Amino acid sequence: MIKDSMLLLRHTGNAGGFRIRACVGQRNAVHTAFSPLLAWLESRGETEALTSLTIGNTNQGRALLSIRHIKRGEQVLRVSRELMITPNRLPSCVEESLSEDVNEWSRLALFQLLHKHAGKASPWEPYIRCLPPLRGLQNTVFWRDEELELLRQSNVYDQTEHRKTLISNQFDLVQAVVNKYPELFGETVTLESFKHAYCVASSRSWGVEALGSITMVPFVDMFNHDSSARALLAYYEEEGYAEVVADKDYNQGSQVVITYGTLPNSSLALDFGFTLPDNPHDEVQIWMEAPSGDPLRAEKLKLLRDHGIATDPFCDGTESGGAWFGLREISSPAARGKGIPRALRTFVRVISASTTKELEAMAEDAKRRQGRLAQRPLKDGKEARALKLLLDNIEQCVSSHRSALKKVLKAQDLPQIQAERARMAGHVLDGELRVLRSVGAWLRPRAEGGGYESLGLA
Repeated sequence: MIKDSMLLLRHTGNAGGFRIRACVGQRNAVHTAFSPLLAWLESRGETEALTSLTIGNTNQGRALLSIRHIKRGEQVLRVSRELMITPNRLPSCVEESLSEDVNEWSRLALFQLLHKHAGKASPWEPYIRCLPPLRGLQNTVFWRDEELELLRQSNVYDQTEHRKTLISNQFDLVQAVVNKYPELFGETVTLESFKHAYCVASSRSWGVEALGSITMVPFVDMFNHDSSARALLAYYEEEGYAEVVADKDYNQGSQVVITYGTLPNSSLALDFGFTLPDNPHDEVQIWMEAPSGDPLRAEKLKLLRDHGIATDPFCDGTESGGAWFGLREISSPAARGKGIPRALRTFVRVISASTTKELEAMAEDAKRRQGRLAQRPLKDGKEARALKLLLDNIEQCVSSHRSALKKVLKAQDLPQIQAERARMAGHVLDGELRVLRSVGAWLRPRAEGGGYESLGLA
C-alpha cells in the first residue's frame, strides 16, 4: 500500500522472524567478509533491514539474497533515517571551509575519505570497509585511453571526458581543505583516491526530495539492478524510514533485485560500471545541426531559440548550430514513432526549410498553438524532406556504429584491453545500433515514400 507521505527515491548513479544472528550463522549463504557489517547493522538497531535478506555471492558479484520465501507486496527491507548518509555529515570545521561550488557527491567522497582514514576509530568503519575497492570499479572514467576509444562513436565518450574534467575540478576545490586537516584525511589524498570515492558516492546514492539532498544508504546499496524490476527504495518522511517492497515472489536463497531507473547502457557504464545485454531501456544520442553554409541558418536558429529549443555551444562558447537528441527504440515501422522526441522533430522541420516564407509560416502557426513550434507534420511534401534529413543522419550513425563494433570484436584479443570493458563497450554500441536501426526502419517509408500524407498519417 502506498502511503500519502511516501516519496520515491531515485538512484543517482536506485518481514519474517529471522534475526541477524541466524543470518551470520548461515556460512553457506553469507559472504564471511560482510559478517562485521551485518553485526554492525544489528548493533545500530537496524534489525528490520535483516529479517528477509543477507549478503552472498552470485555471478554478478556480491548481492542481497533472500533468507526466506518472500511474497510480492511484502516488505523486504526497512532502514531508519539515522542510517542514511547525507552530504551534511562532515565535521563543521570541514563544512565551513568548503565553497558552495563543492557538489554533493564530492562531500560524500570526503565523508568516505575521512572515515577511511579514521579506521576502526570511525563508527562507520564496518560500512566503509565494505565499499568496493578501486580495482573493482569499471566506470568508464577509469578506462584507459585505448579502452575508452572503443566508445568514440557513442555520446558516452564525451560524457566520460566531461565527468573526468568535473571530478578533477572538484578535486581542485577540496584539495586545500583536505590539506588543511591532515589529522582528518591523512597525508595521501590524491586525485585518484578522490575520483574513486566520488564514483562510489555517485553510483551508490539516491536523491531524496524530502531531505533536499542525495544520500548513501548502507546495506541498501548492495541491491543489484534488474531492467525488468519495478521495486525501488521509498522514503516515508513522517515515519523517518525507507523501505523496499518486493515486486514479485522470491524463493529462499534467490537474489532480490530493484531498479535503479529506466537507464540505458551508456548511463550504466558511466555511472555504475556495468552494462546489460539487450537492455530494453537503451537509447542513443545523435547530433543534428543547421549546416554552417545555410543562408537561412541564423533565422532558423533564432526561431528555435525563441521557442525554447536551444543549441549546444562549442567548448569555446561559440555557436555550434546543433544539439544532441536522445532516441529510443521504436517497436515496429507501423508504430507511432514515440522513440523520436518532439524537440527533434521540430528541429528537423525548421532546419529543413528552404525559404524565409516557410519559417514565417511556422512562426505564425506557433502563435496559434500557444507557442508550440512545428509540432504537426508539414504538408506538400515538406514533411518527407524533413524526415529524409533525419534519416540520412541516422544511416550515417548506423554505418559508424557497425564499424565501431567490428573494432570492439578485434580489441577483445588485445592485451591492453580489459575483456570486461570490451564486453561493456559492445553492449553499449550494440544497444545504440539496435535503436538506430529501429528508428531508420520507421523513418524510411515516411521519408522516401512521400511522408505522412502518402501513408494516410497526415
